[in-house]
Amino acid sequence: LAERLGLFDADPLLLLPARITRRKRVEAAIDATAALARRGRGAALVVTGPPGAHNRANLRYFAELRARSRGTPGVHLLHAVGVRPSARVMADLYSLADVLVLPSESEGFGIPMLEAGLRRVPIVCSDLVTLRAIGQDAATYVAPDADGVAIARAVERTLRSPAARLHARAKAQAWPRVVREQVVPVL
Repeated sequence: LAERLGLFDADPLLLLPARITRRKRVEAAIDATAALARRGRGAALVVTGPPGAHNRANLRYFAELRARSRGTPGVHLLHAVGVRPSARVMADLYSLADVLVLPSESEGFGIPMLEAGLRRVPIVCSDLVTLRAIGQDAATYVAPDADGVAIARAVERTLRSPAARLHARAKAQAWPRVVREQVVPVL
């Protein structure tokens, strides 16, 4: 999946692990990916979830996102390509991600932040009470109505940390080589 979608080459790889509902503001993450591309970055975004099942409006929103993402290279709505990620695939996506993005207008708890924290993935998220309770001083916050440019700027600030720079180098140099030299021969 990572090779097929070009995730090893993403600079940066943004991960948005959420069901597709309007309150998640996936369009803001797509716009941030486009803004990073305009700044010369080879950004990619992976949105992992399907449309939320409890509201038919989510299917219309998903169609809007598909149309919007067609104009932005590197945007991958996994549901659109028929991928329902397993726990193992999700773990791999967190390992490859440079930044977790959660541009939501509201959140109940923020489990993706805990998952990102366990994997030391930097976080850019909306400044919501529920997310701040989890992220405290370890996340980069944007306004809940932040546009793509503001989110892109927050991502770039986050990527300046030494840990983020090392992760980007390791992903670019080590992962493709390990897959090519060690995993493929075993398969």
